[in-house]
Amino acid sequence: MNAPLNLICTIVTVALLSGFANIGCDGGLGGDDDIRAFCQKHISCGWNPDTIDWCVDQWEDARDYAEEVGCQDEFNYYTSCVISGSCEDFLDETNACANSYDMWAACIGKTD
Repeated sequence: MNAPLNLICTIVTVALLSGFANIGCDGGLGGDDDIRAFCQKHISCGWNPDTIDWCVDQWEDARDYAEEVGCQDEFNYYTSCVISGSCEDFLDETNACANSYDMWAACIGKTD
């Protein structure tokens, strides 16, 4: 597995599985506004607002990688789910966003 994929997999795993982590985000799917909305959603669910810039940077990298490997639709579905859902929809691994996350992870080649 190459370094960008490892980084993305780590970020996604932390974001999805650690509801108590102090991670904030600044956006989401296709554009910078979506990435900011994605990260703001995490902050609204109790994550540390001081990490917003870090989150935006990481999710921009994740978006760029998804586009590079042809997985932008799966990335967009997952990000949209988080943005439009409740905190419980993405803070628990058995949540409403798990299916869209699994589709994205499978597309980028992440295996558990």
